[in-house]
Amino acid sequence: LAAGGINFENNFFTAATGKQELTKLRAERCLAYDQVPLVEMDGLHLVQGSATATYLGTRLGLLPSDPRESYIAQHVFASSQDARACMVGFPFADYPAVPTPATYERVLAECRGPRGLIGRYAGKWEAMLQSGGPFFLGATPSIGDVGVFEAIDYFKDVFGVDMFDQCFAPFPNLLKHYAATKEL
Repeated sequence: LAAGGINFENNFFTAATGKQELTKLRAERCLAYDQVPLVEMDGLHLVQGSATATYLGTRLGLLPSDPRESYIAQHVFASSQDARACMVGFPFADYPAVPTPATYERVLAECRGPRGLIGRYAGKWEAMLQSGGPFFLGATPSIGDVGVFEAIDYFKDVFGVDMFDQCFAPFPNLLKHYAATKEL
């Protein structure tokens, strides 16, 4: 939404009221599969990440009409979702306690490993961005750029600025991409 220039309100569930808020959304039949996230736009209740990204990308000009470029944007978006998968459950890994240092190290190792954000995806994205960038489609941003930004930014939130700088230093094009997407 931000990359598409839309002002929006982001609502988060809290430990104190989240269960009641989720129950209310379910009772109002806003959640097709009884789960969040939910984007309410154009009279729709958008759920399911990929479908929501496709809708928003089309609606906000972040999904090209050219089939080849659309494929690139969508496959990069899909890869970003795979890349962030090992971090998604991190905040809840040791629930109800906060994640332990051992959990932190395990998830970091997964990110660095051969199937992780840094071990698999960062190098692929870096190579794709060598064609001029700053975005995957050159000067035109897409949902793929937004997805990659979100995955990398989440890494920064989970592991901190120092670890972010250390892990992404070998990927200068990806860092330029990150900065350009943040500017959107």
